[in-house]
Amino acid sequence: MLFRSDRIHHLKTIKGIDLVPHYPIKNKVDLDKLYNKVLKLGGEGLILKSKDSFYEQKRSKHSLKYKPFFDDEAVVTGYQLGDGKNTGILGALNVKWLKKEGEFKVGSGLTDDMRKNYKKLFKKGTIIRVKYWELSSDNTPRFPIYIGTIGKSMR
Repeated sequence: MLFRSDRIHHLKTIKGIDLVPHYPIKNKVDLDKLYNKVLKLGGEGLILKSKDSFYEQKRSKHSLKYKPFFDDEAVVTGYQLGDGKNTGILGALNVKWLKKEGEFKVGSGLTDDMRKNYKKLFKKGTIIRVKYWELSSDNTPRFPIYIGTIGKSMR
């Protein structure tokens, strides 16, 4: 097994490979400085890894995305039933922005209990809060996640 420093040295000798810079993070202050610098330069965020971890072509417990989340309010307009493990129960809430234009679906962040009791918990017109990474070109959130109910039905 090669340690990270040995792997990096070897990769530098291969023509056509450009390595992404790595920065050691010793504490929260170091993390915040680098994170804010990357965001100011137009970057999306950071990938945090153990210095001796290996690359994996899948989700890895050794990598952590460190990105900003945005949050906003939306109104429940309908329901989409699920499939797979969610067959016969709620798959996603159909929602529209409370204060801007655009409609989208929210399925992540809902518990099994919420999915089974969705008609009682999420009546049409209920205001919910969602978090997301960014807005797409059509003003819909990328990867919206339900984080809570703000208010009762607007109907």
